[in-house]
Amino acid sequence: MISFVEAISIYELKYPENKIIGAIETQDEWVISAADRESGLELDSAPIAISKVTGDMKVFFPPANREKIRSAIPVKLELYQ
Repeated sequence: MISFVEAISIYELKYPENKIIGAIETQDEWVISAADRESGLELDSAPIAISKVTGDMKVFFPPANREKIRSAIPVKLELYQ
């Protein structure tokens, strides 16, 4: 099982130019939203989902994942910074 700390590492290896600004926990994924690290502007793209089982990453398109979003738990980022 991939922890949120591990998901952060996976994300930051792939996207070092981004800063995590939000995250939710679904039953099977960590979903991360980000901003440009340098400018602080929120990215104009879909969040990234990281599988809790495999650590694989994929685009998380919100309209296609409404049910997951409804039951998601917000992650308190201040606990991980």
